[in-house]
Amino acid sequence: MEIIRNTEQFVMLRLAYGEELREKLENFCAENGIKAAWFTGIGATQKMEIGYANLAKKGYDSTHFSEHMEITSLVGNISLKDSKPFMHAHGTFARHSMELIGGHIMTCIISATCEIKLEKLEDELNRKHDEFTGLHLLCAE
Repeated sequence: MEIIRNTEQFVMLRLAYGEELREKLENFCAENGIKAAWFTGIGATQKMEIGYANLAKKGYDSTHFSEHMEITSLVGNISLKDSKPFMHAHGTFARHSMELIGGHIMTCIISATCEIKLEKLEDELNRKHDEFTGLHLLCAE
């Protein structure tokens, strides 16, 4: 991962071939003391797992994809879960046929590139387990 620009308000990042989105973003935030952020991005993926929240089972149904796709839209946030940076992101992906798929990003291995604008937020955002959904939701703590 390369830092393209780093200001007080935001960081422009570029992930390279073979890098995993969640791992790189969470590690970058941990190493740089970022406890809250909002991000957007575009790029391409070669392998990913995306999910759909299933409230009946209090978790996610997910599907693995092993094909090159364009990341046409990537949006998410960074918060703290168990005192560590945690990425929550959704994405829309285009197949070669121009068919779109999307959902909650579990894993995303980059192919050509992924360009991300990470906007730093003041203070911190926290997550805590919610019994009803089974998910770790943002909380007002």
